[in-house]
Amino acid sequence: MLKVISFTICPFVQRVTALLEAKGIPYKIEYISLSDKPDWFLEISPNAQVPLLLTENGTALFESDAIVEYLEEAYPALRGDRSAEQKAMDRAWSYLGSKNFLVQCSAQRSPTLATLNERSLKLNKAFNTVEQQLSVHHRYFIDDQLSL
Repeated sequence: MLKVISFTICPFVQRVTALLEAKGIPYKIEYISLSDKPDWFLEISPNAQVPLLLTENGTALFESDAIVEYLEEAYPALRGDRSAEQKAMDRAWSYLGSKNFLVQCSAQRSPTLATLNERSLKLNKAFNTVEQQLSVHHRYFIDDQLSL
């Protein structure tokens, strides 16, 4: 059975577990403390970050983008009707979402009001780009069905 290594709240882990749930793939989740990472975790995680996915073969996969691509290839596709071009667009929007999350975290940690205002402008620009895509025609980025 697949095993996801996480800490209590991590949006990158949530992305992986959301896909596992959407595909109906059974998995276990183990929580670790980021302030006291276990040695076994540090030995198998090249970046010492979560998520980490242990495959049924015992391979440790890291980085949510790579894990999601693995799950899409190794198990029945969430959307089998996607062309190579559409899959590339899915990945591109996904990568952009990860980058925007980091911008949001940066804004939330602003030490001064001036820094917050500067970072908020960047975040608003990112949100506007996403909102333009979402407002095209559909509930989700591609259409009215969930995709990567």
